[in-house]
Amino acid sequence: MTLREQLLGAWQLVAWKVRWEDSDDFTYPFGEKARGLIVYSDNGYMSAVIHAGDRASLPAGLGPKQMPAEACALAF
Repeated sequence: MTLREQLLGAWQLVAWKVRWEDSDDFTYPFGEKARGLIVYSDNGYMSAVIHAGDRASLPAGLGPKQMPAEACALAF
């Protein structure tokens, strides 16, 4: 099985942390509870989404165009 074949499918983000060369400390670009998904298709396409795990939820029953600007900013 080729590496390409091994990567096909959907993969869930486990963690995203960064350690700089000059430090032993880690930073977490999307927070310590980051969530994400990456999908590789057999026809050569890839799609990925990553977000902070503790981001605000969208208010129930409202689309983004009906939401107050503050609620949109927290959710997106």
